[in-house]
Amino acid sequence: MNQFVVVCLTIGISFLWRQLATKKMRDFIMPWTFAYVFFNMSCIAFMPGMFHTLIAISNYLATAILIDGFAAGDRHRNGSWAMFLLFWGYMILSCFWGYYAVQGVFFWVNAFIISYASGYYYSRWVVNTEGGMRKTLFCFVCLSCVMALLYVKHGGVSAVDASVQGGRATFNIETMHEDAAMNENYTALAMLCYIPVLLVSLFQTVRTQKEKLLKILSFVLLGFTVLVLVRTGSRNGTVGFLPSLWYCLFSTTNRMKRQKRLFLLVLATIIFVPVVSYTMRGADKLRIFDFSTESDNRNVSKENVLTSGRFEIWRMHVQEMNVLDRLVGRGFKKTDLNKLGRVSAGNAHCAYMTVFYNSGFVGIILLLCFMITSVTMGFKLRDRGRIALLFIGTWFMSGMAESLPIQGGVSGILAGFGMGLLCRNPTNSELMTDQERQRAFGWWIPFGRP
Repeated sequence: MNQFVVVCLTIGISFLWRQLATKKMRDFIMPWTFAYVFFNMSCIAFMPGMFHTLIAISNYLATAILIDGFAAGDRHRNGSWAMFLLFWGYMILSCFWGYYAVQGVFFWVNAFIISYASGYYYSRWVVNTEGGMRKTLFCFVCLSCVMALLYVKHGGVSAVDASVQGGRATFNIETMHEDAAMNENYTALAMLCYIPVLLVSLFQTVRTQKEKLLKILSFVLLGFTVLVLVRTGSRNGTVGFLPSLWYCLFSTTNRMKRQKRLFLLVLATIIFVPVVSYTMRGADKLRIFDFSTESDNRNVSKENVLTSGRFEIWRMHVQEMNVLDRLVGRGFKKTDLNKLGRVSAGNAHCAYMTVFYNSGFVGIILLLCFMITSVTMGFKLRDRGRIALLFIGTWFMSGMAESLPIQGGVSGILAGFGMGLLCRNPTNSELMTDQERQRAFGWWIPFGRP
């Protein structure tokens, strides 16, 4: 279907949902919808090919529900979101510097709607709904259990033998349908989207027996997703995991809570090491931790060995750009039209290079301004701000060696969710008490108030 029609239908259905859905319907459906898009992204390879069209349709329906009519009638100010809109607006504008301007505009608009807007406006529901975060985490953990069962069924954590080469192992292709396409790097990106949310669930304060069970499940699922991540051998996965490691160490200013979280980290490590050793006992190395720059070919630079050849690709593309292209971007190239007649930003194997190719140094500077604004606001908002930085940081760091995060997808939803948490005045008391709000907003924040 034409991308223009898809975008317009999604927006139209979303406004219709906003007008017709009651508060009770919204409170029940939206958390499950949020969890579903993560589940769908991580398990789509297990679905037979005939279902792929239905899955795509369900994703757009989920998008329409999550963006919730762009929160029409909900007045709010958010400096992080404003800076991101400025950055993304320039990405759209840069389409006019190259080929396929109109198609390019709808490519970036579509990416924005199905990812960043979905996460941000769902987050608006969370910050304005009492208990919204706990409902979200409950639904997320429930569908994460189903995801884990499917991964186990298809050999996602099975012990491997000496036939494993290069320290990479994912699924047993014999248990899947014949047209299934598996990619270790995509699996790593999927796990990087699960890990931050499970961490937040693990560190939530326990009040009931149900929440205690949820914490235990979160601990088990967290170990499971990290194990799958390590088995993929994705070095980008190591970089994308750094915000989660930071969150484990500095997720709270409360000394007692920090000590408990450090204990859980140590305990998880003690359990995790022998499990990895067993499931990967046939591998000659763990590729995810192998950053060696040694090479048998003397003509290959250390940079290319470290980046698996990506550095040479980046260098060649930058050399093809003239001075003006490097300054303001070049938009889409003539070769960016795929077999279906649609434009695509392709895979530059780095989100930042994708930004640079399309919008030049101007786009890079705007992206950095957005990150500086978000970090400034995040540290201002204490524990809630750290959750936001965990989500945004995972999206940002997971784009180090992959282009998919900047083009949308679930990591974009995660980033949008983080931006939404940086709002000034949440009515959900589980995110900020009146005392915390008074303490947080006593001084000015650069680039506008949250």
